[in-house]
Amino acid sequence: SSFALVKEATDILMQFSPSDVDVNDIEKQVLKFPEVLNLHHLHIWRLNEKQVHLEAHVDFKNNLSLLEVTSIISMIEQNLEKSFSITHTTLQAEFDRDDNKKLIY
Repeated sequence: SSFALVKEATDILMQFSPSDVDVNDIEKQVLKFPEVLNLHHLHIWRLNEKQVHLEAHVDFKNNLSLLEVTSIISMIEQNLEKSFSITHTTLQAEFDRDDNKKLIY
């Protein structure tokens, strides 16, 4: 049991992705929102045994107003918390930006 504790502590300190969360499942969940074109530059890590953080870029299909983007991002955050127990989410909204679109970069 000591090994398991050391491994968990190392995973947290090294900011490894949680082993019980699949980034492809997160991508699928976010892409269910009709306004979203792409999710990329995703980083997910455990801050401690209870807190999981996520940051990513979200490409929108249309040039939406800030009010619309804020509303959609809020719904995405709630969905990620409910579906994956992600406790803190930072999403960068983008439209027609020329950058690397790989899920994990």
